Amino acid sequence: MRIVYYAHHHGSGHLRHARRLQRLGVAEVVIAGGPGADVVLPPDVDPAQAHTESAGSPFHWTPTTRTVRDRFSQWHRVLDEVSPDLVMVDVSVEAAVFAHLAGYPVLHRRMPGDRDDAAHRLAYATARRLFAYYPQRLEAPGFAWQDRTSWLGMVAEGHPLDASAIEPATVVVLSGAGGDGVPAEGLALAAASTPRRTWHVLGPRLPSPDVRLPGNVVQHGWVDDPTPWLARAEVVVCGAGHNTVATVAASGRPLVLVPEPRPHDEQLRFAEQLHRCFGVPVVTSWADADWASLLAHPGDGRAMVHGLLSTAEEFRAAVVQLLRDAISEAPGA
Repeated sequence: MRIVYYAHHHGSGHLRHARRLQRLGVAEVVIAGGPGADVVLPPDVDPAQAHTESAGSPFHWTPTTRTVRDRFSQWHRVLDEVSPDLVMVDVSVEAAVFAHLAGYPVLHRRMPGDRDDAAHRLAYATARRLFAYYPQRLEAPGFAWQDRTSWLGMVAEGHPLDASAIEPATVVVLSGAGGDGVPAEGLALAAASTPRRTWHVLGPRLPSPDVRLPGNVVQHGWVDDPTPWLARAEVVVCGAGHNTVATVAASGRPLVLVPEPRPHDEQLRFAEQLHRCFGVPVVTSWADADWASLLAHPGDGRAMVHGLLSTAEEFRAAVVQLLRDAISEAPGA
């Protein structure tokens, strides 16, 4: 079986999902997308030409520019050369609908967030199936396409860490790619309100020329492996991006979620579902939160190890079932 996997260029998560699927070996997978993909597509943004989608458009991003024409010409070329049995789109309404109109069966990724707009409805309606990288219990109540959705689960990014490594009063702040990271002003207030705790910040360094961070804040920038820091953490404060949550959940460390701004309130809605299922505290404002209380009563990370995460074997079985279902649902199959 041949699959072309479209991996969106924003952040690192889409490409990581694609590479994980590729490593499973259940199909021949060619990844198309941004830097790091097997086939790098031209950009969809022309800095010289601003674009605002017209009111009532059933799409999110359709500028009439040379760059977009080049991008979709290359996208069609990949599809034509690989001739895939299935096209998995993670995520783009335009790329998905284009592949559908070009005659390919499309599987579109279902993501958290407010996605009841016309563009998402179009992508969901034209896809053969939807797939989600989280368990069904985290699905938004009332989601209209549940009968056509396969929940593949969240793969553990690591393993439960030994409690003996915890350093008391150590807070580790973990921010994923794809955003601006932690707001300096909010972090300064949080740290100042908890002077007996040390805050270690992993992720983008904070551009804070006008904000003086307290002495109990230590910035480490990007690290290749956050595990040693998670091991030391008494509490983890993190965003609600997929890979960040999977990494922290696997560690079993107590946590507080601070969803970062994303289109369609993706992280906020995901955090709300994690709160509903596991009781994890969710903070919507760094500046207004009672950090002393939150750090004293964080969410139980151990409950998420078994309730949220899938093993590699479970994930592989779910992917195989998705592909079988998608092929069997072909017209005339």
